[in-house]
Amino acid sequence: MPHAIIKLWPGRTEEQKKLLTERITKAIIETVDSEEKSVSISIVEVGKSEWGKEVYKKDIINCKDTLYKSPGYHMDVEEIDNNKAKFQNLCPVFISEDIKSTVKFYVEELGFMYANHYDKIENFATVYRDSIEFVIVQSRYGKIESNTKRYGVGYDAYIDPDSVADVDLIYQEYRTKNINILSEPHKTDYGTYEFVIEDIDGRLIGIGLIYDNKTYFKDSNYINGKT
Repeated sequence: MPHAIIKLWPGRTEEQKKLLTERITKAIIETVDSEEKSVSISIVEVGKSEWGKEVYKKDIINCKDTLYKSPGYHMDVEEIDNNKAKFQNLCPVFISEDIKSTVKFYVEELGFMYANHYDKIENFATVYRDSIEFVIVQSRYGKIESNTKRYGVGYDAYIDPDSVADVDLIYQEYRTKNINILSEPHKTDYGTYEFVIEDIDGRLIGIGLIYDNKTYFKDSNYINGKT
């Protein structure tokens, strides 16, 4: 009577969980010659802040004798044990002169989901895609300008995809949208692979990931997991 427990980060839809369950069930039936009525599957969501302790240490490091597929990532067990509080996410706040138009752009063109709060004292919305989010707030006065226009340098936000290969996939996705793409994916002299887009308010958003750790972290005290 096979029983499988799948642990993953929150955020998957019920449809995705059902499809995953169906495919795992089929694989178990075909591989170990089991009947469908004998198969049971649980899906447990574990938050990012708890993943190290509840999954990486408990189910991976401490269960190597029964682990048939190891992950391709590494977590510091000592850091997990010291229970030090950790930051999980950075949420940039964008000001908009027309919040509804900005939210619409992020949803329809950039592929984000939204949570609107247009009826609050501060008229704002939050847009989400995968594990990132932006807060967009309606301005009361002033003109919105990008860092480049105001200071001559600097993106207004930088998005890290899950992998370097995803940079190209997102670029191809955005090529089919009504998005002003300012540069194609390219390698930088500081070790990243990235491209740049402009949002509806003129902000410059870099999308990329470090591909050369030695170059990026050549002069750095942040080396854990980056060698």
